[in-house]
Amino acid sequence: MAFNKQNIEKINNFFKPFTRVNVFRILSKLVSRVQDIFVTIFIVHGREKQSQSDISILFFGKKDSLAYLSEIVYENDPSIERISTIFIWGIKRKLNYYSKDVDMVVVKTDRFFSNFLTKKGFIIIPEWIEMSMTIPGNFQNLVETLGSSAKKDIQTIQKYDFSYEISNDSEKLDFFYFKMCLPYMMKRHGKLALFNLIDYEDVNRNFRRGFLLFVKENEKYIAGSVIIMRKKIAYPVYMGILDDDLYLRQGVGASLYYFPLIWANKNNIKKINFGNTRTFLNSGDFQFKRKWGMTVENSNVFFGIYGLKMNPNSADKVMNLLENHPTIYTNGVDLKGLVVRQQPLTSQNIDTIWKNYFTEGLSYISIFSPYCFENKLKETVRSRYKDRIILLNAMEKIN
Repeated sequence: MAFNKQNIEKINNFFKPFTRVNVFRILSKLVSRVQDIFVTIFIVHGREKQSQSDISILFFGKKDSLAYLSEIVYENDPSIERISTIFIWGIKRKLNYYSKDVDMVVVKTDRFFSNFLTKKGFIIIPEWIEMSMTIPGNFQNLVETLGSSAKKDIQTIQKYDFSYEISNDSEKLDFFYFKMCLPYMMKRHGKLALFNLIDYEDVNRNFRRGFLLFVKENEKYIAGSVIIMRKKIAYPVYMGILDDDLYLRQGVGASLYYFPLIWANKNNIKKINFGNTRTFLNSGDFQFKRKWGMTVENSNVFFGIYGLKMNPNSADKVMNLLENHPTIYTNGVDLKGLVVRQQPLTSQNIDTIWKNYFTEGLSYISIFSPYCFENKLKETVRSRYKDRIILLNAMEKIN
């Protein structure tokens, strides 16, 4: 090949995907997936938060993921028995041995193995999803499409006359990190806070790639966010609020969503990705982002999934648990909502589920009820929601 300008450009284009950053990402994914080939087996017993019934889980995965599951499911710290560590393909043999003695089985692994679990009858729940917003050219059009709760937040921001400032001053990063980000995230997530939230170097590295957006009360910095740009998409990767409950009551949390939208509109940015969110439809974080009109997407950063399978003899316990925790599940490609209702469904409570949980980016919401559905109700649902609500009365039909 002659080394003329055209051929050199071809060579450069070939190697573009192999930049240092991309190689790091590829290696990180590979290491993560190699680690997920091995899973540790735990048997967990405790009292479920809502129903107060005793519930046992056969868990395959790592202990940090078990800590998150325990925080969600159990009222207090459950008893945990460690069994052994196995190769993931050996799950079937262990299931046959242990699953009859527990109420449900949960496998925490990488989405690479989701097809393997689906074939064994597991429902696949992503560990994280991303939520993002498309910014129209006319900002007022965006505001008009928001629901009443988000509009009320904007009115509160305007009432207190908050403003924002963009900063590339590295000396202000310490103030943001130690006074805003770290205290806020630890208070909000406690022991479940992601490990890199306490990694100053990671925050600093992202700051050097982007900038700080500070929220101000007069000239006082009261909240902030580190924002980076990637492929013409803005990512607020770290957020924080001054450690003062007064500012939370004044709606400063909403300003960390509102002011980035204003900044993006002024700078002709068409999309903001507000990062990863847990997949429970009724969680505060999900609902807060949802009210701003965000769309759900598969995570491009976190690839973990939970495979869930219940013991038919414990259907009541598992149904109670799922009823209290409506969630997002997946077939490996599409994201779907799963809502359980253990009472007869009516057009009115189906409409409530739609208003409370359906979010753009979901293919549809599956509503499970043990009761049979009248044909008239099915026809009404099909017509009104354009196949974006599916009625089920057998859990094995979920796909």
